[in-house]
Amino acid sequence: EIIIVNDGSKDRTMEFANVYKELWPYDIIIINKENGGHGSCINSGIKIASGKYIKLVDSDDFLDSTELLKHVLYLNSCSDDMVITNYNRFFEDGHIEHVSYSDRLTDRKTYTADFFYQALLKDSSFASYAHMHSITYKTSVLQKNNIIITENSFYVDQEYITYPLKFVKTISYQPIYLYHYFIGRIGQSVDPNIAN
Repeated sequence: EIIIVNDGSKDRTMEFANVYKELWPYDIIIINKENGGHGSCINSGIKIASGKYIKLVDSDDFLDSTELLKHVLYLNSCSDDMVITNYNRFFEDGHIEHVSYSDRLTDRKTYTADFFYQALLKDSSFASYAHMHSITYKTSVLQKNNIIITENSFYVDQEYITYPLKFVKTISYQPIYLYHYFIGRIGQSVDPNIAN
């Protein structure tokens, strides 16, 4: 399923969302709500998600369609609480930075939480922790443990990364570049010149 959360947008978001809903009425769920910030969108999606796993995608980012198919096939046979994938950081100037965990994690190996953190923390580089863009959680981990992210606030990625961790027992790694994260674009939510 695809859950589209419109967080009080005043542009043509709902128009486009409804076009997709008409094309795939059984696969797309639309939540149209008042502005509550990024955390509110995450909470709304978690609450109604019925899929086995949940993957967040920010409105200005996207998932590679070929890698997404590989990921869905992997998740279909997976039972781990969290799956880590690589991702790409796209900069406004055209520069692409690849974030990979392949130097510290083994493909399709199931880690317990302790061994996972030991593997990630082998140094203090950028890949020394799992970023939001690299995480896919088992939906039941978020729902059963009542994971709630702060609303009416920006920069809640760290909450989404850390709040569920004490409930995550098993983790695996799929070495694909699934998520494409845009950074440095003028006007995006992480631009320090943008107010809510």
